[in-house]
Amino acid sequence: MGSFYYSRGNYDEAFKFFEKSLPFFQENFSKNAGNILNIYQFIGRVLHYKGLYKESLVWFNKTLNLQMRILPPTHPYILQTISYIAGVYIDLGEYTLAIKYLERILDEKFPKLSLNNLDLGVHLNNLGYVLTYNGEYDKASVSLEASLKILKKKLPHHPTYANTLMNMAVLEFLKKIIQK
Repeated sequence: MGSFYYSRGNYDEAFKFFEKSLPFFQENFSKNAGNILNIYQFIGRVLHYKGLYKESLVWFNKTLNLQMRILPPTHPYILQTISYIAGVYIDLGEYTLAIKYLERILDEKFPKLSLNNLDLGVHLNNLGYVLTYNGEYDKASVSLEASLKILKKKLPHHPTYANTLMNMAVLEFLKKIIQK
């Protein structure tokens, strides 16, 4: 039920259901570890969407710690949780921490992927965005250009491609302001 309310944007009701179901699953941890991970992550997401960033970080870190105990280190769920943590730091305006987490994903996941991988293109866009707002224009430019190259091939008419173009325009605008 919690995920139903979550998908409808009713975060308060979703939170109540996740919170109520957690003790039930914790009674038999070994059998329910996957459900517990989902609940932790959903609670983190609910709190994030409600703007309770510090509280969401607590739940995302609980998720990550449990994932690191039971999953291989490059498992997609671990990388997803790291991405959620980076997103919270972006919303908090703590770009240096967000970059640290986004670069961790690049180090752990993407070396194994083709340079034409769609996930890599999206991730490079996100990293370029954060680098721009952290004032690291040269690194942002490299990241966004690599993203554009991939996304132009994979999704030339998709909003993600347009978003990367917009991020590139913002970067160029900020660079011109700094040069004046």
